[in-house]
Amino acid sequence: MRNLLKSLAGACGLELLRKRRVRAPYISEVHAPGADYRFWIANDVGQLWYTGGDHARNPELLALRELVGAGARVLEIGCHHGFHTVFLGQLVGPDGAVVGVEAEPGNALIAQAQVTLNRLGHCRIEPAAAGAATGRARISLVDNVIGGAGLADEQIDVPVVTADGLDASDGPFTVLKIDVEGFEAQVLRGATRILARRPRLALELHPQLVRQAGDRLEDVISVLQGVGYRGTILLPTDVVVDYVPDQLAVLAGQHAKLNLFLIPV
Repeated sequence: MRNLLKSLAGACGLELLRKRRVRAPYISEVHAPGADYRFWIANDVGQLWYTGGDHARNPELLALRELVGAGARVLEIGCHHGFHTVFLGQLVGPDGAVVGVEAEPGNALIAQAQVTLNRLGHCRIEPAAAGAATGRARISLVDNVIGGAGLADEQIDVPVVTADGLDASDGPFTVLKIDVEGFEAQVLRGATRILARRPRLALELHPQLVRQAGDRLEDVISVLQGVGYRGTILLPTDVVVDYVPDQLAVLAGQHAKLNLFLIPV
């Protein structure tokens, strides 16, 4: 009976693993628009987010390819596992540069592994959060949110840098990419020097999360309107529309997420 139970338990465990498809870590081959590269699938999250689908026709990657060219210097704030970091590194080439900023240490380690795997000597990862001022912040390891509601043993103190500080040490940046899940306003407040140069901008805007972070969505919109941009907006339905400054607030009230790809007028 004991052997039978062990056998059943082993079979059930194997079946669960098969259903979860837990094979990480492993290296996948990514065929992106105009750039092929190798990518570490380091854990279940990486497998869920970065496998499957047609990367060659991914609308966000297509928009980034139109925004970023050879020789560009890119600051990517919020790079997670480095999927876009490596893609951007391929686009800018050895004459350009990419600095990826990632607050969660495990994700930053994975992102740096992607850079090393693809031998991108012109790219690097900054393990830090980005904000309006330098210092330190406590983030939740569950959702990477600064001041998150995770348990005490699920939080960690991390350094906070500003976009302008990185611009002084690694810039000047010609492209600013921001994906910070509601902390867009805080990052933009620390990027006044870069914005004054009117860089190309890739911004993932989360209207509801901006408000939850204690900021006003109007502040983010006013920054974009004040600089003067043209470009496109990718809606959650993968529909692309022209960026019209006066309509941004309306779209922000209709969608939980907007991806903006903007070029200075």
